[in-house]
Amino acid sequence: MAENLRWRSLLPLVEDAERAHARPVFLITCPVTRTDELVADRHIKSVVNHPTHIAMTVVCPCGGTHVYRTGPRWEARELVSA
Repeated sequence: MAENLRWRSLLPLVEDAERAHARPVFLITCPVTRTDELVADRHIKSVVNHPTHIAMTVVCPCGGTHVYRTGPRWEARELVSA
């Protein structure tokens, strides 16, 4: 039995047809409830690229609108350039 190779699984977990319907989601931490929430991409209101960071405004499942920032900070840039 060990020499028999399985080329295809009999129970596929994800089919190609299902992937077409999958939506991208983001994991955010709600500052109001302090819980991790999965948010679909359709709940993103805006994305703004600043020189120091990227700001993404998201409508949270708690009903509020929160801004999440990512990217390097000025302190980190000063440490690198010094």
